[in-house]
Amino acid sequence: MKTSTVLLALFSVAGFKQTIAALVSELQTQATGTGNSDCDPIEATLNVCGEDALTFDADCWAMLCGGKDPIMQKIAAKLSNKNHYVGTGSAASKQPFKNPSSHGIKALPPTTTWGLNQDWNSAEEFPFASTVGGGQGAYLFPVNKKSQDEQATTLSTFYSSNRIKGFNPADKGKAGAEDGTWFTIKKFAGAQLGPYCKAYNDDDISVCHKNTADPRWGYDPGEYAYVYDHTSGTFKYKGK
Repeated sequence: MKTSTVLLALFSVAGFKQTIAALVSELQTQATGTGNSDCDPIEATLNVCGEDALTFDADCWAMLCGGKDPIMQKIAAKLSNKNHYVGTGSAASKQPFKNPSSHGIKALPPTTTWGLNQDWNSAEEFPFASTVGGGQGAYLFPVNKKSQDEQATTLSTFYSSNRIKGFNPADKGKAGAEDGTWFTIKKFAGAQLGPYCKAYNDDDISVCHKNTADPRWGYDPGEYAYVYDHTSGTFKYKGK
């Protein structure tokens, strides 16, 4: 057999293997589920891009260690702002991390160059404010504005690419009103993942019982989790 024929055969086998590997990878990231109920949510991979690694790491702690349900229902966009308010939501609108001591919140960690030296004074909410479960009872974490801005873009892309629709609670009980509105993040992908999201992917709860501070932002978001208590009008510590 000619050398050129042997090389062609080898390249063909290598190319075939690469094609199969690419197909397997694509199948692993494709969304499954109808999203018509919490029993059959759309299960999809979320790609973390950059500074949103911090906000999503806080969210991963909330699901993996903080007892928050990973199955969520997207709310109609026009209703999501209510989830920030004091009376109807998480009270993130009070901006508790801008003056933490006045809200009974412990001193925030120092800024880092990774975080563009921005203060950790923006309130990350989980469940997301863009979901029905957001609002009252949501965990609040101190993050920087850049990480929240990037997360907003990432979530918008995640919803649109997986065709996740918004639900209006006023339509509950109407036929088809909840179709395509339920979802869960089956995996967080990307080279920028923080320690909690890596552990979430592996269902590794051992990180819940030790300090898990990524050197990029320099603190453990699980040690800065708060919930607004509507009865007392104060922020209660819920961290590790």
